[in-house]
Amino acid sequence: MKSAWLTTNVKTNHGSLGAMYPQTYISEGDIPSFLDLVNNGLEAQSDYTLGVWGGRSVYDNPLNKPNHVTDSSGLKDDGNAIKMFGRWLIAARNDFAARMDWCKDSTYSSANKQHVARIIGAHVRFVTPGQVVTLDATPTTDPDGNTVSCLWWQYYDADNCTTQVAINNNTFCCS
Repeated sequence: MKSAWLTTNVKTNHGSLGAMYPQTYISEGDIPSFLDLVNNGLEAQSDYTLGVWGGRSVYDNPLNKPNHVTDSSGLKDDGNAIKMFGRWLIAARNDFAARMDWCKDSTYSSANKQHVARIIGAHVRFVTPGQVVTLDATPTTDPDGNTVSCLWWQYYDADNCTTQVAINNNTFCCS
């Protein structure tokens, strides 16, 4: 991450916490762990194997280490090991900047709050080839009344489909 972005969005005019940020670049190291705290609708807090911000995890040794997961990058993707982080980088930076804005706002009501992603229907679905699935995020809201944009795509890291799925009308906005 460029130093100019960090200076503008974290270190300058973002409260004493931002001013104390020690680095000239972002290298927190725990992005996959932290990002699961950001409610993005992937349900990582319930099951890391559904596919999370940092990729898709698998239980690597369920008998001896029942709660230990490992990233499964490359299982069905193009093998680019950092792609799993790159696809979420802009969202992670925007979230970091928004949290730093909380440090300068004097009241909760003046701070930009995170949207609440919701869908109609089950989050996990088992479907058969050729079955039509409707994705509907109309219950999604933003506490500040900002417009929320959604983009549907097949998340190969997180599914078990062996073929590409056709997605019609893959964009959605609500407010």
